[in-house]
Amino acid sequence: QALNYFNSVLQNDPKNIKSLFNKGICLYNMNKIDESIPIFEQVNNMDPNFVDGLLYLGRAYSDVNDFSNAFSCYEQILRNDSNNFEALMQKAILLADMGRFDESLSVCNSALSIAPFKPYLLLNKAKILSILGKHTESELILNKVLKSEPNKFDALKERGIILAKTGRVMDALKQFEECLIIKPKDSEILFQKGLCLCSIGKHQEAETCLDQVILHNKENIEAMYQKSKIQVMLGKINE
Repeated sequence: QALNYFNSVLQNDPKNIKSLFNKGICLYNMNKIDESIPIFEQVNNMDPNFVDGLLYLGRAYSDVNDFSNAFSCYEQILRNDSNNFEALMQKAILLADMGRFDESLSVCNSALSIAPFKPYLLLNKAKILSILGKHTESELILNKVLKSEPNKFDALKERGIILAKTGRVMDALKQFEECLIIKPKDSEILFQKGLCLCSIGKHQEAETCLDQVILHNKENIEAMYQKSKIQVMLGKINE
């Protein structure tokens, strides 16, 4: 309905930048990334200093792995406002996606120096630290986030993954159970739970978790591979 509304406005006023931008957001939220990009590009052409338009355009480019253009969007914002923490954070995420983790952490710290108590900024720093193998530092940050927002799903999930990586499997399982209370069908949590169960010899329960993952995404190759390994352990060779 919202998309139809903005389309009707644009039929009468094609240069209505607010409606054009909102149309782009509708398409983006509908996961129609390829269709949203030319809309956000049009918004940027109409007003190169429209920060929110550039942020969305950068995210959309990043989602289709057009890292060069995404990077340009964030740099364009930062040339005019070096303290724009949203642009800094998106740049940090982009650098992490590109495998440039040390640079990503540096940019993330710059964002946090401007907005030190933003939970999602802290969460992204924790993720980067975890990728770099700095699990203790990452966990401390996640604990800080969860102290202010005890049911923050992404923080609970990330802490669970760190607990599993550092061998605290039973604590990780408890954490994943907390996550599943919030999002019972989350495929990544079910997958991680399955791996943990498998590691402590609970192969039947692990298989059940992986079955749920595959049910939601029949093309999840990693889940199918892990399930096949479990079936061998359970003697289900022909399955």
